[in-house]
Amino acid sequence: MESFDGSTGGRILVNIGPQELNQERLDFLMSLGVEAIEIRLSSNEASREYLEKIIDGLKGTGLELHEIMLENVYNSTSAALDLPQ
Repeated sequence: MESFDGSTGGRILVNIGPQELNQERLDFLMSLGVEAIEIRLSSNEASREYLEKIIDGLKGTGLELHEIMLENVYNSTSAALDLPQ
C-alpha cells in the first residue's frame, strides 16, 4: 500500500527509542505484528556514525525503518520556518 503525506499507509508502526533497539525488543514487536518503527532521538545524538549504526542494526530484522525523528526540532517553529536558532 502506497502512503502519502507521511502516513503509515495502514501498517502497524511503533515509536521506539534508540536505547530499546535490542534483539529481544525487536522480536517482541515482530510477534505483535509490528511492520515498521519510528525512532526519536535528540539532534545531539544524530551523528552520521550513530544514524548508520541504527540503520545497520535494523537490517535483516524484518522491520522497516519508517523514519528517524529529531525530537527536539520536530515542532520547532524556527526550524520549520528556517529562522535563526
